[in-house]
Amino acid sequence: PNCTVVGVPGRIVKMGDQKVPRSDMDQVHLPDPVLNDIRALQNDNLRLLRKVQELEKIVKTSDTVGFDTEELKAEKKEEKES
Repeated sequence: PNCTVVGVPGRIVKMGDQKVPRSDMDQVHLPDPVLNDIRALQNDNLRLLRKVQELEKIVKTSDTVGFDTEELKAEKKEEKES
């Protein structure tokens, strides 16, 4: 008697003129799955960017040292045939 009930299933939120405190009624500090997905995508993107930069450095280094990727492929093929 003299209560306010909300939700399905019903919960008493007010008894008489006083609010009934409930820890599970916090509607401000909720998990944000979209934000979690965005952060995961940002981390993956950063990891891939770093990997591409590493590979670009390797390619530039091999070019400046005088290696040609076609020459390397031909050498590997010759080694396999030997």
